[in-house]
Amino acid sequence: MQGRFGIGFVDSDVERDIILSNNDFTRAKINHNDKVYSGYLETGYDIKNGNGDFVVTPFVGLTHDTVVRGSFSEEKSQFGLTADKKNYNQTAALLGLRVGKAVNWNGGSKTTFQGYVTHQRAFNDQDLSFDARYTGLPGATFKVKGIGLSKNKTWVGVGALTEVNSGFGWYVNYDGSIDSGKGKGNNNVFTTGIRINF
Repeated sequence: MQGRFGIGFVDSDVERDIILSNNDFTRAKINHNDKVYSGYLETGYDIKNGNGDFVVTPFVGLTHDTVVRGSFSEEKSQFGLTADKKNYNQTAALLGLRVGKAVNWNGGSKTTFQGYVTHQRAFNDQDLSFDARYTGLPGATFKVKGIGLSKNKTWVGVGALTEVNSGFGWYVNYDGSIDSGKGKGNNNVFTTGIRINF
């Protein structure tokens, strides 16, 4: 079993044009400070071959994310938006499979080739909508439609980690996701780097 918890701090500056007529517009500016809390818990079982250099790991997990969006008020226009602080929450279950194969080279280094597939399903439908009002008309409250968050997401990935010695290694990874439902779309992420152990 393993888990992790993280917190992030976001400082956002946003500018948008408010068009009042063909020749009349104002540029509204806002700043808001946000926090992101993320937690993950996972359990699985390693199935190894006789040499221990090939491992298949089925696993299940639970993840929860909370975004605390700070309050903001657009300036320089009576039609700017004002909104109070709001929290967004999403909890999801995961089911996945990892495969790893270690290869020992003659020089003493070792490369571990890895691959995985994970499907994530959220327990609730969530989007980033919020209630707002015009800066110049504080009594008129309305809902601003926000981007939808995907309820179903599938991740696949492959990578390789080469440990040159006990203190140094390098890696290269590819991760891709396919989303369905609200906020659907595809993501492709390539990462590479080095590891230094002290």
